[in-house]
Amino acid sequence: MSSRHKKQSEEADEIVRLRRRIAELEEIHPNDERVQAATRQAEEKFRSLVEHSLVGIYIFQDGIFPYVNPKAAEVFGYTKDEIAAMPLSAFLVEEDRCAADQYIQSLFSDQASVVHFFLKGRRKDGTIIEIESEATKTEINGNPAIIGTFLDITGRRKMEEELRKIQKLESLSSFAGGIAHEYNNILTAIIGNLALAKMYAKPGYEVYDVLIEAEKASLRAKDLTSQLLSFAAGGTQVRKVVFIQELVREIVGFSVDSKTVACELSIPDNLWTVEVDEGQVGQAIDTLIKFAQKTTLPNSRIKISAENMIISRSSALPLREGRHIMIAIEDQGNGISEVELQTLFDPFGSGDKKGSGLELASAFAIIKKHDGHITAESHFDVGTMFRLFLPAMEETPQLTTELFAVHPARTGRVLVMDDEEIVRVVIERLLLQCGFEAVLTKDGAEMLRLYREAKEAGKPFEAVILDLIIQNGMGGQEAMKNLIEYDPNVRVIVSSGYSNDPIMANFRDYGFSSFLPKPYKLDELKRVMKEISYSK
Repeated sequence: MSSRHKKQSEEADEIVRLRRRIAELEEIHPNDERVQAATRQAEEKFRSLVEHSLVGIYIFQDGIFPYVNPKAAEVFGYTKDEIAAMPLSAFLVEEDRCAADQYIQSLFSDQASVVHFFLKGRRKDGTIIEIESEATKTEINGNPAIIGTFLDITGRRKMEEELRKIQKLESLSSFAGGIAHEYNNILTAIIGNLALAKMYAKPGYEVYDVLIEAEKASLRAKDLTSQLLSFAAGGTQVRKVVFIQELVREIVGFSVDSKTVACELSIPDNLWTVEVDEGQVGQAIDTLIKFAQKTTLPNSRIKISAENMIISRSSALPLREGRHIMIAIEDQGNGISEVELQTLFDPFGSGDKKGSGLELASAFAIIKKHDGHITAESHFDVGTMFRLFLPAMEETPQLTTELFAVHPARTGRVLVMDDEEIVRVVIERLLLQCGFEAVLTKDGAEMLRLYREAKEAGKPFEAVILDLIIQNGMGGQEAMKNLIEYDPNVRVIVSSGYSNDPIMANFRDYGFSSFLPKPYKLDELKRVMKEISYSK
């Protein structure tokens, strides 16, 4: 329970206690002046507390509410006079009216002295709210009555539901990460060997076309493992300053099929900047846009907008206070049911989800790991709207221009440590295509020996590629510590198919020069090798 709700509950208890004290005083020597003075004092305190209370307070007698305090009237959207002339049923949803009658009967029949219950209320404008109430029997003007307090817990219930959703996703994260790790090792070998096979085949021949299709399928499998790792706890995050308006426009450009659906953009240029993993956040936004495309009816449009937003302490969203950017993605479809909406971000939830179960779960996990949040609301025959929130930077950084020099091709020897033989073999072949000779080893101890021998012989390695997770032997992190102690200028690339380790997200903090998540393509290996070859 939050401190605010705790304070409100304590206040409600004090109000009920005072009302009971007044009733007791009225029964004790009603003609005694001292008793009358004490009664007046208690009533004045009661009235002041009730009128200024943050808790809804009511008196129920003879089937109506002869009194409600200002807060109770505010919560339901009526005036106090309007409420006084209305029956209890007017303030409750139909399915909860019978339960409310039972609570009242249990008090009037002395079956219970106090009842504590939860009901769904209906405001004047028709909005459904969640109500937590506590009531007790009293006597007013010689007739039995009920005095009660209530809290509007709609926001609290919504937050609790969001937290349950987050916890459920987290419970599946380790399982997903473990699968992705093993799968990525295999995919590294598959994708690498396909790239090499294409080099020996000639374009235009059937075998080349077959290899192209196999490579496409492998890259689709890579996308799947990326979604699994995004869904898993942790995940590689290489954060940088991103102008979200540019990212959204870029994604819309290659994701939205203008032949089948129109897209209405409302993205201002003055959006605050964010510091995020551009690839992961782009994947999440792309997932939501693709879902909107699938659900939008023919001849309709998708609306994508964004705005700066300040999140306050009173917000029902599980976000920290301060500056955020909000991206809204709205389709014009048939909408989805309330049941499906509750499991929309659950990969194992019910509902069709237009085949987007894992994708939506991954998008939710990505944004959560960026300290953001995604909400969804839907209405039949209107459509579904996603709102994506990301924390914004406090200040917009100054833009800088980087000049990239063109360097000649560089060669040399690279020491590779990986415990998977199929991965070592393909990396050796890929490095040859990059102009480097590979020396292979399967654990950290042997890698350190080979590195020292090469340096002492005057033939140092150009770089080292370390697998982060070694099943039997010294792993990448321990090996890196020993390498730096021996040679502070060593250039090391950390590689892993298990992105949950924070080392992959903060590789420079551990002394690594670059990182190479598995699986990777030949072009990605070439880029990394070029970067570190001229980094010192």
